[in-house]
Amino acid sequence: MADRAVRRYPHDLFRSTARSHDYLVDLEQRLRSLTEMPALLIFGDQDGLIKLGWLDRLEQLFPRHRSIVMPGCHHFPQEYDPVGVATAIRRWWDEEIEL
Repeated sequence: MADRAVRRYPHDLFRSTARSHDYLVDLEQRLRSLTEMPALLIFGDQDGLIKLGWLDRLEQLFPRHRSIVMPGCHHFPQEYDPVGVATAIRRWWDEEIEL
C-alpha cells in the first residue's frame, strides 16, 4: 500500500497545484517581469494545464515564444520523450539564442 502512495504523490501534488487558482495567478503576475526574454514552452498534449488554458496564457505573456506540444506526453514531457524534448531545446537554442 505504501508503494502506491509513493507513486500517487506527484499526481496529487500536481492536481492540488493546478486547483490552486491564487498560486497560479500569482505565478502569472511574477512572470510578467520576464516577458522580453525568449521562451520555449513545451507541453505534453495530455497535460491538464493545456485544458485549463495555460499554454495560451503563456503564449500571450511571452511575445518571443516558441510553443511545442509533444504528442503522447503528459505534464512532464521529458519523462515520456526525453530525446524529443532535448532535440527541441537544442533546436530552439541554436535558432533563437545563439544567433
